Amino acid sequence: MPTASIAVEDGFAFRDLNKNGRLDPYEDARLPLAERVADLLAQMTLAEKAGLLFQTFAASPMDRASLMSADLGATPAGQLVTGLLMNHFNFPNFPEARAAAEWQNKMQALAESTRLGIPITFASDPRHAFANNPAVSAMRGSFSQWPEPIIHLDRPAVIPEIVEGCVALLGEFGASDAAVLDVLWGKFNPTGKLPFELPSSMAAVRDQQPDTPCDSADPLFPFGHGLRYVTDPTS
Repeated sequence: MPTASIAVEDGFAFRDLNKNGRLDPYEDARLPLAERVADLLAQMTLAEKAGLLFQTFAASPMDRASLMSADLGATPAGQLVTGLLMNHFNFPNFPEARAAAEWQNKMQALAESTRLGIPITFASDPRHAFANNPAVSAMRGSFSQWPEPIIHLDRPAVIPEIVEGCVALLGEFGASDAAVLDVLWGKFNPTGKLPFELPSSMAAVRDQQPDTPCDSADPLFPFGHGLRYVTDPTS
């Protein structure tokens, strides 16, 4: 079945997803979402509805080599779209950004060729990490590399497991998204200091005096700790 074409009706351009030559409500971006969904559901078969209920990996490590096949419809991932009418997938771990974009475009074209042309949605762990952390994040490959993770702190917390898997931590203490992004992108040098200490374990917390702040044994980060970007080695 061919992919959807761009059609025009009463001056409105739309993608004719079900290839019937007319504008259906679900294809009309001007209509309320609920109206579009109701129209689409009314046109779907039971098999098409069932396909939307599942999500799986687009490729296992063993069949990943087939992802860039010229005939994507013959690959295991393609057959899930055209045979089982599935539309939700975990995105495979492409090392190259260009290959990932090209494959995603091909998968969307394949989905567009189905009877109703329902687009695919992809889910993925973050792909900008310094190291592979299964089920959490993936090493960046050719993608941009971001600090990880950002955590919200407004009181002391016991986080040794988080720290162990991180290159850096940014405590944002309720700062605005714009302020956090300014720090991440290097527009502003972080200058804040911890207003409390972060204990290394719950045992250390239990051993503290209730009326004495910052007295835990071997804290993970002491009171007043805070790093900044160094551009001048002598500063």
